[in-house]
Amino acid sequence: MALQGIDVSGWQPETITSMVDYDFVFIKATEGTGYVSRQCDPQYQAAKKRGKLLGVYHFASGGDPVAEAEYFYKAITGYIGEAIPVLDFEADAVGAWGDAGARRFLDRFYTLSSVRPLVYASGSVAATLRQCAAGNYGLWVASWGANERGGYRTPAVPSSSPFPFIAVHQYTSRGRLAGYNGDLDLNIAYLTREQWGKYARQDSKPTSTPVSKPAVQSPSLTVDGIAGVRTVSALQHVCGTPVDGRISGQYANLKQYYPAFITVHYGGTGSPMVTALQKKLGVTADGLLGRETITAWQKKLGVTADGIAGHATVTALQTALNNKLW
Repeated sequence: MALQGIDVSGWQPETITSMVDYDFVFIKATEGTGYVSRQCDPQYQAAKKRGKLLGVYHFASGGDPVAEAEYFYKAITGYIGEAIPVLDFEADAVGAWGDAGARRFLDRFYTLSSVRPLVYASGSVAATLRQCAAGNYGLWVASWGANERGGYRTPAVPSSSPFPFIAVHQYTSRGRLAGYNGDLDLNIAYLTREQWGKYARQDSKPTSTPVSKPAVQSPSLTVDGIAGVRTVSALQHVCGTPVDGRISGQYANLKQYYPAFITVHYGGTGSPMVTALQKKLGVTADGLLGRETITAWQKKLGVTADGIAGHATVTALQTALNNKLW
């Protein structure tokens, strides 16, 4: 029987893996060579305590593939032997690395750990990963179709070519499960529990490797009330979205709401970071930092909720980030 599960990242609460039902969970651990999710270990330990099947993933930033593989390995060494490692290959990394770069990451991680990671990719990207498939690395494919909202289901199996088969299929980003009032990525794994363990185990080490916590990187922000590149980057880390130090895709008519934000870029269809933030806050997730989102954010930060992201709001955010409250 196929297994049903979720994948989570830093923009979801650290208690998420205690809140809903699932057979397995993939948890975001790292990104690039400078970010470890603060929520990773709490999410991991809660799932482990419940006896769930475990996986951890690295979001490729498009830097040096070998350096990113080494960074991922160092951060999750304590999980090796019981969690399936995954390369999350999307966004900028696809153009920066291509098939050859993804293969270099996978090969380097395998050399270090004796565990073959899965590679997570969309169907169109997966179709280009011939070197990865030839290296005997498994596929976790994102193929949403109509991206239906709802609970677990058994979707049609998408094409796996050039991989011989699909190990895991992410079939919606709009899943809804009892216990959590927000969207979740839902997945089906065409594996048994025993097969899951084989994907996770090293060639020569037992599965009972003690788990240690990844080292968390503190943002160490200057509390000055100005949301510059470092502040925005720190917030992007917490939200589990790509890190570029800017709030992108905003509408020009929203300028009135954030006079202190100096790294806002206009034009486009919203910011992934703002979308993740909105999901955390429980407001409309459209990627636009408008009055509704800022007001909810201010209430969360404990400052005057006037819908204008001024210096007091940014100061409270910087303080929260430094104290690991976000």
